[in-house]
Amino acid sequence: MCAIFGSSDFETFCKLYELNKPRGVSASSATVITNDNWIQCKKTAGAFDPHSLKPGKMYLGHCQAPTTEQQEFNPDTAHPFTWNRFYVAHNGIITNAEEIAKEYNFELFEKTKVDSSVIPELIVRNYHSRAIQLPEVFKVTAEKLKGTFACFILSDRDNRIFLMRSGSTLYYDQYGNFSSVKFENCVPFEEGRIAEVTNNSIVYIQNFICNSPFFI
Repeated sequence: MCAIFGSSDFETFCKLYELNKPRGVSASSATVITNDNWIQCKKTAGAFDPHSLKPGKMYLGHCQAPTTEQQEFNPDTAHPFTWNRFYVAHNGIITNAEEIAKEYNFELFEKTKVDSSVIPELIVRNYHSRAIQLPEVFKVTAEKLKGTFACFILSDRDNRIFLMRSGSTLYYDQYGNFSSVKFENCVPFEEGRIAEVTNNSIVYIQNFICNSPFFI
């Protein structure tokens, strides 16, 4: 069991981190869009100290419980996974990850053996092989995945942030905060939807067909 969470407000981010910790802290990460538009990505065994982070415009977090045979901390198998321009953190289980990796000869999965790692590499493949915009790229990607997922996706080219959900829990509020666990004044993120986190709000931008076992 894992968790994703995020906020543009540091204190809110810290509160969301505490709420999500019970879902697992064998490894944790924080990804910050700093005030000067750089990306700081900090991965650590156990819990991290939020006060070690640089001041930022947006704070993205992940708490990780082991879902593979890998038990010792290894930054290569910790979220977010990065490929080309995309950072992806994931809560859930991709049941066809090995199948996808074999079909496209994905390097990241071969290195990590973590199901989540196929997502950024699949995004990049779809981005470069199709003349379509990012929302459509994420739609095509999501419809290839089987299992459950709630993800944040960060594009380091323009610091745009996206969310998508199928099966796994995800909640958000009117201020652009999101979390795998419920928090004050939140509402459920809709199934089969893709949204962009922008201007301290979360706006739905695309739909996709879910391949979660909950929809069979």
